[in-house]
Amino acid sequence: MANYELSGEFDRKHIAIAGGKGGVGKTVITAAMGIALAERGIRTVVVDADFGGANLHQALGIIAPPLSIKQFVQYQERDLNQLLLETPFPNLRLLAGSFDFLAGFNLRYSTKQRILRNLRTIDADCVLLDLGAGTAFDQLDFFNASDIKIVVVTPEPLSIQDGYNFIKLSLYRKLYRSFRHVHEIRHLFIKLYNSPELDSATFYQEVYRCLGYLDDFTREHWQFILENYHPALVVNMIESEDDLGQSAALQFAVQDILKVRLKNGGNIQFDDVVRQAVRSMQPDLLMSKQGGAADNIRKIVENLLCSNCNPAYNYFARDPEAREKSDRVICSVRCSLWETCSVRNGGHPCRIQAVGYISQMVN
Repeated sequence: MANYELSGEFDRKHIAIAGGKGGVGKTVITAAMGIALAERGIRTVVVDADFGGANLHQALGIIAPPLSIKQFVQYQERDLNQLLLETPFPNLRLLAGSFDFLAGFNLRYSTKQRILRNLRTIDADCVLLDLGAGTAFDQLDFFNASDIKIVVVTPEPLSIQDGYNFIKLSLYRKLYRSFRHVHEIRHLFIKLYNSPELDSATFYQEVYRCLGYLDDFTREHWQFILENYHPALVVNMIESEDDLGQSAALQFAVQDILKVRLKNGGNIQFDDVVRQAVRSMQPDLLMSKQGGAADNIRKIVENLLCSNCNPAYNYFARDPEAREKSDRVICSVRCSLWETCSVRNGGHPCRIQAVGYISQMVN
């Protein structure tokens, strides 16, 4: 396969691959993306940043890594480049995790910052981080420190909700870190964290009320972060066209409630070959065939090679005048009845007009 010449914008990119919970396939996607990048002649390193359950090495067919990030954390080795392992694929190396050392607790802040700094010293064109499941500060900080942020979900409603929660908390973490020295905003975040009943809409109302009393720079900085925070959404294990409706609901929720837009990272169809490759620990099968999930992964990589993902999900992109043609309420997780509704169809007009309007009024 022909090599790709990297643009300046893509050169030395760090890509974080995250998910709200386990089981969405982010580790396999990280391995497959690493293979797809490497086969294009791009010097790639995949990093197992799942400190509570490292298994990226298994997805690449390595049983027991002789070196891992454990040596770096313990100061036995100060150069991450010395801990990189060769994989069965040319141009692809691995920085293995160490579940026996780091599981069960958060990294010390100083250790985390040292890892983040030194990840930038890795000698590679592209570094992929396989983040652990959940929303611990470690995962959020690694996610926010990356150049390209990918959130992986599956079409199931619970996975969509977990994905939304991850995006929300990662955004809040970034905003808090950016404005922690602004007393008024810091106080609102403390109130948010200590008040489970305070929803995002009310929180934003209070923030904007507060920003009205602050200086222009603070207001512009807040808006700048929202306008430039664009995680890419990858929907895995797609089995039908209907599965895309759930991801559309996530896009609407993020844009309507959090005021940020998701980029379209791409969709990956369910493929039994992937399952066989993982079960048999034969990574060469992941990208061996034409069509199926392998082609989906290659398309995602091509999007990255173009230095940007596609525009945000937009159900109405097929018909830009759809909203104007009707005053129909769009079904999304923003609806207060989402959890119990039996006829929901995320991203499409509400099937029960009255329910939609009532729910919108409630919110």
